[in-house]
This record gives sequence, C-alpha cells and structure tokens, in this order.
Amino acid sequence: MIEYYRRETEEMQQEIRLSREQLGKVRLSPDTAGRGLALVERLAVSSHRAVVSLLEGGRAHAAAAGREEVLEEDLRALAPLALRMRHSSFMEDYAARVEQEDEHLEQAMAEAFSPKPPPP
Repeated sequence: MIEYYRRETEEMQQEIRLSREQLGKVRLSPDTAGRGLALVERLAVSSHRAVVSLLEGGRAHAAAAGREEVLEEDLRALAPLALRMRHSSFMEDYAARVEQEDEHLEQAMAEAFSPKPPPP
C-alpha cells in the first residue's frame, strides 16, 4: 500500500516545498487587500483573524499556483474557508446588547449626576 502512494506523496511533497519557497515572493496589492477587507466588512465579520486568514490564505493560494501576486480569484477560493466559521450571529447579538446597555447606562448617569435644583 505504501508503494502504491509513494509517487503521489513525493509529488505532493515537491509541490509543497516549491510553494513554501514561492510564498515569500508573493505580494498582496493594496487594491486586492482592500477588496478582501470590503468583503469581510460586508459580511459583518468582526474578527481580525478572518482578515488574516483570508489574505494570508490568498497568498498561499497564489504561491501554490506559482504566481507572485495575489489575485481576486485567490481570495474567492479562500473566502468560504476563511470566513464561513468566522461569521457569528452571537457576536452581532452581543454587539447590539452592549449598545443598548451603553445607552441605558448613559441615561442613568445623566439622571444620577445631573445638577439638582436648589431647595425652595
């Protein structure tokens, strides 16, 4: 069984080795990075790791393709993998609750700390 997969395994090892060497040469243009950031914002994903996963994954995808520049197609290939699990309705609900609590707190502080009228 090992012999059966030896050739494929060696080819994959060589492909990974070449991609690793290429990765340091891969550039991400400001325009492409901006498009990736816009996608993350549009999906309301509030995670820096999502951005890093998308953009660095795009670099790895470009390196595996033998290119020195990240293209939109690289980000498109990575977006489902990098962003699907980062989108969280829990975080959206939490942010909405925090905003409501902040408003309530501001109102309570305004009432508690407002100047009292002088006694008659």
